[in-house]
Amino acid sequence: MDRKRKHNATKYIELLKEKYPDYDIKISFVLDIGYDPHDISSFQYRALPNEPFRTQRYLDFPFTIVFLVLLGQIKDVHDIYLVWHPHGDYSSKYVKCYGLHYEDNGCIKQESTIPRVFWEFDMPERLKKANVKLNFEDNPV
Repeated sequence: MDRKRKHNATKYIELLKEKYPDYDIKISFVLDIGYDPHDISSFQYRALPNEPFRTQRYLDFPFTIVFLVLLGQIKDVHDIYLVWHPHGDYSSKYVKCYGLHYEDNGCIKQESTIPRVFWEFDMPERLKKANVKLNFEDNPV
């Protein structure tokens, strides 16, 4: 069994266009990212490469230039939605949804909803060495 699964939006769009030739087919991704509200208070941010890291509490997703550029390189996916929320919480005021919209050339469109962009961010050392246990649940539709 081949465990390597690769997303190929271009091939998927081609197949859909064959089946539905009269429709304009678009693909969007949703990234669901949960965080521990106690750990987020000690993330370190750097606005520019020559500035020092500053430890600050932001309740916004830590967008970086590299992250935005990498998402823009996904071929034939022009809209990405990111849901940023405390673990297990989809209804409080801390749940945020961002729309990232890209041109054909991978440049981000102005109507994207990004509060601020950092050069980089880093987690504190205590979080880098932590063990995380993931519990996957099968939720059939």
